[in-house]
Amino acid sequence: MLFSKKDPADPRTDFERDLLRQARRLTPGEPPPPWRLQTVIEAAGVTAGGWDGDGRIVLIGSGYSITDAFTGQRLVRERDEAKTEGHLDAGGLKFAVPETGEEIGVFGLDGGDGIQMNAEGWRLEVIYPWWPRASVILENVFSREYRYLAGAVMLEIPRLDGWLKGGFSPSGEAFMVLGSGGAAVFAKR
Repeated sequence: MLFSKKDPADPRTDFERDLLRQARRLTPGEPPPPWRLQTVIEAAGVTAGGWDGDGRIVLIGSGYSITDAFTGQRLVRERDEAKTEGHLDAGGLKFAVPETGEEIGVFGLDGGDGIQMNAEGWRLEVIYPWWPRASVILENVFSREYRYLAGAVMLEIPRLDGWLKGGFSPSGEAFMVLGSGGAAVFAKR
């Protein structure tokens, strides 16, 4: 039986237990080519983040910051929490950047998920092989003979723990993993 339940105290199917075993065999490491860790943006208390039209990273917490995704240079830091809250939409999924008026999509603790896949088939997913610890995997679903987790790489995420969310930039040329401690940005080589 493909979906048998042998232990009445464990509601998972054999298939689900096998996926969990596969996920637990993954060890954190470097992303596969063509990706590399570009920069780590340290920012305590982050609740959401997103990408503006110029590919810069906007992090939201008790205030907001705008950071160059490739150099890690902080361009704007606004500490006014009320001003920041005033620029978030009611659902917490959009933020109007005060400097430009541009409305961007955000994701995070209260802001949903980021762009999970780019046009080349690279897909990010947050998984929990060691609940409640979150891990992020990267895999290419367009690769030959793709099978879930078979070619996945669990990313080594510096400085971030607790809740994690991941999202590609709108161009698909970079992605970030977001957590309460900031963001780790990965880009193509």
